[in-house]
This record gives sequence, C-alpha cells and structure tokens, in this order.
Amino acid sequence: MAGVLGFFQWLEATELGTALRESTLMFPLVEGTHLLALGVAYHVTIHRRLPEWDRDPVPPARARLAGLLSLLFWAIVITAGRTTAYTMK
Repeated sequence: MAGVLGFFQWLEATELGTALRESTLMFPLVEGTHLLALGVAYHVTIHRRLPEWDRDPVPPARARLAGLLSLLFWAIVITAGRTTAYTMK
C-alpha cells in the first residue's frame, strides 16, 4: 500500500502526473467519438444490407474476408502471447 501511495505522490510532483491526468480525462471523449463514428459507419454500410444477407445462401465476400482476417489476427495474437514467455529476457 505504501508503494502505491508513494507512486501517486511522485506522480503529483512531476509533469508526467499532469499529462497522465489530462490524458485520463480526454480518453472518454476520444473513445466516445471513435465509437460514435464506428456506429454510424455500421448503420450506413452493413445494417442496411442485412436483409440481403438473410436471402443469400452465402455471405458477401467482404463479410467472409472480415471473418477470415479476424481469425487470422486472433491466431497471431495467441501465438505472440504464447511465444512471449519463451523469448522475453
């Protein structure tokens, strides 16, 4: 507990503490704007075409590509996580 309190006391005495506090306050604003933009993009592009997806037996090529890329990136993340324990010194 004393280490945590000492860290916060040191943070207040440095410029890093001010920058960290300001960035912590700005994060919800930036992230909220980002999520709003993603929501608008989803409704403009994908949501309008969902009835077509129900009628077609095969999903659109972009959706299949997105699924493939998602699986590929998850495989990379898992592999990187597993190998980190053996390569970090």
